[in-house]
Amino acid sequence: MRPLRAWLQKLKNDTGGNAALLVAIGLPTLIGSAGLAVDVAQWYMWKNELQYAVDQAALAGAWARTDNDTRDAYVDRARAEFTSNQQTTTGIAATPSVSLANYASGVSNSVMVTTTATRSLPFTGILMSRGVTIRVTAQASFREGLAYTSCLIATDNDDSGAITIGGNSSLTAACGIASLSNSASSIVVNGNPTVNAGWVVSAGGIDDWFNLHTNDSVHEYMNNLYDPFASLTPPTNTTARTYSCVGGVGSATATVATQWVKTYTYWSGPNTNQATTQVTYSGAKPSRSGSSVMDNQAVPVGTAEGSTSTNDPGISAWGSQVAGSGNSKVYEKATTVSTYTYTNVVESDTGQGSQQPGTYSGIKVKCRTVFPRAST
Repeated sequence: MRPLRAWLQKLKNDTGGNAALLVAIGLPTLIGSAGLAVDVAQWYMWKNELQYAVDQAALAGAWARTDNDTRDAYVDRARAEFTSNQQTTTGIAATPSVSLANYASGVSNSVMVTTTATRSLPFTGILMSRGVTIRVTAQASFREGLAYTSCLIATDNDDSGAITIGGNSSLTAACGIASLSNSASSIVVNGNPTVNAGWVVSAGGIDDWFNLHTNDSVHEYMNNLYDPFASLTPPTNTTARTYSCVGGVGSATATVATQWVKTYTYWSGPNTNQATTQVTYSGAKPSRSGSSVMDNQAVPVGTAEGSTSTNDPGISAWGSQVAGSGNSKVYEKATTVSTYTYTNVVESDTGQGSQQPGTYSGIKVKCRTVFPRAST
């Protein structure tokens, strides 16, 4: 036994080959972890793709349910959208289940789409008797579109400011106003009017002013708006009618924006009355400019919105003597030229407009106005 014990002691003290032994022991764990990571990554890729596909399918089905022409085909619409968003899961995903479901307090007011994908993968297939199943679900609610009728409609398809409400006007149209223009500024407000329209509808953008200053229901970028007058025959008056207020216009106010430029010139002579020769002066002052804006300023009746006027040659004023002597004295002269721009023009009227049916070159409501119905 003594030789055997000596040999075992020698084997115990021998450290050669330890690294190879550790690698051999850890290799199955290393290979297993790598294989599991590859399979898990594959599962996540399937799930992400399938989730996106059922999300789009549910939206397509819900959209179909909002239109009478497609409401019964929502299952086909949903499955077609699901298929068009598949790539790697084609062939392993089951045909999606599409059904109506309750959402919130509604009944059958949403579309539910569910599907699964099952497949064995190389590594996990060794450990499991069957493939892993991925299950995804999406739900999209819907409601039928609302119908709007309006008694004041701008029919231009793309005009900016198709409906423009300005100044301190008062607009009451409880039956609603609408614009068919798809411009981002389809309905705009200039000034501080009072508006009661019930609802404001547009194929384009609507001024945020309505949300801030009215209780009107605002709906912008709406689809399926149409011109209810498209089938009507326009009036046959050969000359466009002119809008007018019987009784005349009393006064007008506007926001006046002023831009002014002040320049300096230098003149020679014995005094300012006889200084007639313009000269160059080394100490000449540079020109100056400025601006100001004043609201509710009185302006002439008939001032057009956005018009301008200039007081050229402007206001000139002699300054003090700056150089020279005798008959060659040099005097400074300042000239100011101002340009005025008029916006938010409001005309106060004492009369009333009563317009006849027909076509007009343009209508800017300035007083209480009645539009009679055309005879049939």
